[in-house]
Amino acid sequence: MSEVATPVREVRIKLFGGFRQHREDPELAVEVAASTTVAALRSKVAQFFEEDAAAQDLLKVSAFATDRRVLDDDENLPMDTELSLLPPVCGG
Repeated sequence: MSEVATPVREVRIKLFGGFRQHREDPELAVEVAASTTVAALRSKVAQFFEEDAAAQDLLKVSAFATDRRVLDDDENLPMDTELSLLPPVCGG
């Protein structure tokens, strides 16, 4: 039996706030399965910050968003759109 390859795609993620302190590049490019969830993407992004405990902690409480809305961890990533990684903010 031959195995069927799982289609993959590249997701581009803009970094904001505290994440900019942890990387020189303001953007990440992550390869994921074509039909992956936000939670699975979060796990992949964690690999970029595996040596930085502060960034790992920040990632746990941050949101992924499109240019229109914040995404829930259990939903599939939208196709062909750039994402943003938004750390929590405070203010009024």
